[in-house]
Amino acid sequence: MPSISVVSFSPHERFHLLLCELDDTMFIVDCGWPLDSLYSDQADDTGKLRTAKSDTRLDPRDALSTINWARVDFILLSNYEQMTLLPYITEYTEFSGPVYATEPAKAYGRCVLEEGLSAALHDKASDAMQGGSSSMASTSNVSHSSWSHAANGLDKWQAQLPYTQRDIVAAMEKITDVRHNEIISPVPFVQVYTRSSGYSIGSANWTVEYKNHRTAFISTSTFATCLHPQEWDPKVLSDAQAIVFCDAVDPASYEDDEVGAARANAQVLQRINQLCSTAISTMKQRGRVLLIGEPYGVTQDIFQLIAEHIQSLNLPLPQFIFISPVAERTLQYGNIMGEWLCESKQALLYLPEYP
Repeated sequence: MPSISVVSFSPHERFHLLLCELDDTMFIVDCGWPLDSLYSDQADDTGKLRTAKSDTRLDPRDALSTINWARVDFILLSNYEQMTLLPYITEYTEFSGPVYATEPAKAYGRCVLEEGLSAALHDKASDAMQGGSSSMASTSNVSHSSWSHAANGLDKWQAQLPYTQRDIVAAMEKITDVRHNEIISPVPFVQVYTRSSGYSIGSANWTVEYKNHRTAFISTSTFATCLHPQEWDPKVLSDAQAIVFCDAVDPASYEDDEVGAARANAQVLQRINQLCSTAISTMKQRGRVLLIGEPYGVTQDIFQLIAEHIQSLNLPLPQFIFISPVAERTLQYGNIMGEWLCESKQALLYLPEYP
């Protein structure tokens, strides 16, 4: 049996950055990192990022600098949440190998990165302008020097970011699209392929096969079958000789698919139904409902279920507004990526309705 070593570099259990070594082959599974720690934190005198709460340094560049990127052969990405550090890795390290992800994961991942960077730049620009004009609050005009000082502060802050918009675009161009169950050979004697994890549209659990030995990497997954994404594929477990759980989960929960699916559906539907009930009750009183979340993932399921509940009560359908610089693109992706949806949603693609 070939030996494999796995080292985790991410400080958060929701985000994964695994350095794996399989004999002479070295590869990365996921490039996740808490997005808010990249943008919302201030830099100290050394240029490292620190949190306002604990002053704990979370600069991912410190962790990445310990990896010999010239030796890394390829990168596997599981879903749109696990791409935070990809632009930095592809544009500012010695890594030159292939990167693999499903088409939806790449599309939504780009939206996540661009939305995070756009929001951070907007917030920082507002703070810089307010800081530049605060000293002139007693007058009706703000001097040119004050605005120049604010602009210089913004430029310095941008220079401390791990990557730019141009880096995001360049990183996305380096990703090779894969389909579930498609066998890829990134290096000789190594084969990789994905199975659906059920978590989001295009989310994947990777299997790495070397010398007839298969290691499965279980990323964020769900048994729930009541959501948009293609359902969980249990073959990822039955085919594996070794399993690496990327999330902090109980492996026993994966043993019975039917029981797990029923439990997951019950939990998801209970939470969404509570949210729908509150939203409909508010709208009956002519109020407005504000949901804070991402314009992708489970948010799309929430909006559809709210609409279905309203229609079942014979109430007029309200106006739904998504406020995000990437909202239009994310909604379009949900309508054109039919093969990555669950069976019930795929059937709706042939009806004159939004899936």
